Amino acid sequence: MTPPLSPARAPAPATPVVMFLTGPAGCGKTTLAEAWVRHQIRHGQPWTLLDKDLVGGLHGQRLLELLGADPKDRDSPLFKKEVRHLDYAATLQVAAAQLALGGSVILPGPWTQELVEGLLADPVRIGLPPVPSVVAWLSISDATRRQRIVERGHPLDAWKLAHWEFYSKGSRNGEPPPCRGPAPDVIAAELPLAAQMEALARLVEARRHGDVPQAPAPKHGGQLARTGGWGLPSPQPSDRQRL
Repeated sequence: MTPPLSPARAPAPATPVVMFLTGPAGCGKTTLAEAWVRHQIRHGQPWTLLDKDLVGGLHGQRLLELLGADPKDRDSPLFKKEVRHLDYAATLQVAAAQLALGGSVILPGPWTQELVEGLLADPVRIGLPPVPSVVAWLSISDATRRQRIVERGHPLDAWKLAHWEFYSKGSRNGEPPPCRGPAPDVIAAELPLAAQMEALARLVEARRHGDVPQAPAPKHGGQLARTGGWGLPSPQPSDRQRL
């Protein structure tokens, strides 16, 4: 057994953070989350990846079977009505336990309902400890993400592809939805993985130093901020400060 690090050698623990890595299917949320956690662990920082499809996958499949539906479905109206809330609630329960132990968590997933309602920027409202919260959205065009979904061949994507016109309706071509609370920080999914991770690192440090997002003023014509050179939204006069 490897002996534990002495207090003098152990890396200083950083303030726990919850990171919601959101965006449409096929934008690379899981790939980025896995790379982020590997990097943090290599540098002695306790991060945990909590994927809702893994946390709630087995009970979700069984519930769908009992309802006479496709157990691989993760997108139909039936799934969203009967199963979705259980997957997300279970994921948040595990996240709360990890945060209470002093570790940070990253939760890749759509989180669309919670994002629109402005809940993700205030962890206490969804049952988490009062820790800094990073809410990032990976933006990608519908054409590119459909190609990625086809290429990855995941069984959970079968319903999406079979009902693509219905599924992608109102997708805003990869842009985040209008939110009642603070808008997410947008990162272009086409950026190299290293650049995406650098953007996340800047967001984490900003939140740890007290840069709390505020709800932006409405934009004329409902236009969303365009992404800048690093894939983050360019500053707008009516927006909160961007990194």
